[in-house]
Amino acid sequence: MIIGQATYHIFAQHLRGYEHSGADVIFRKFIDTPAKIVVPPKEIEVRLGKRVNNPILIESGFLNTPFKLPWLQNKTVRNTLQ
Repeated sequence: MIIGQATYHIFAQHLRGYEHSGADVIFRKFIDTPAKIVVPPKEIEVRLGKRVNNPILIESGFLNTPFKLPWLQNKTVRNTLQ
């Protein structure tokens, strides 16, 4: 649980207006959101639905920035908006 809270805290540092928010707020506003996951051979795309807080995610730099997941054979993951 401590690792999860620390992860949310680090994530919140990049979200304008949410820098001092608790893990529950970050989860509710940014994590617990509907998405469509597309899994082509080379890259996993997580397509997030429309939300009021999407402009904050865009500004944060977390969207369209690929990252690799070692436990998924180092596949690239990209978060996008639908």
